[in-house]
Amino acid sequence: MHGVIRWAAPETLFKYYSSVCSPTEQTDIYSFGRVMLQVCSGKVPYANLKRDAQVLVALGDTQTPPRPTTPWMNDRMWDFIQRCWSTEEQGTKRPFAEEALNFIQEEIVLSYLCLLPFFDESE
Repeated sequence: MHGVIRWAAPETLFKYYSSVCSPTEQTDIYSFGRVMLQVCSGKVPYANLKRDAQVLVALGDTQTPPRPTTPWMNDRMWDFIQRCWSTEEQGTKRPFAEEALNFIQEEIVLSYLCLLPFFDESE
């Protein structure tokens, strides 16, 4: 498991979360949230923690990485990422793959619309 801990869903790492350690759509969504964080921040999840053991302790304590302060991390994006990391104990469910796809497609359209005024079609 060395190297993937920063992106792995807790239930794939800790036996007390689940007796099944196989990947599922929901564990993939958790990892997708971590990838989204990395893309928006430019840093791996838990970049402040140097060792995998430190990351495991943070995961065991249900600590999530802090919200980055980058232009790409708006409230809507952060809320969605946090939903990807949710657990049953928190009372919220992770989005399904189709919802994640729709979210990304909407973000691409919104980004395009925000940038559109900067492009002059007359040139």
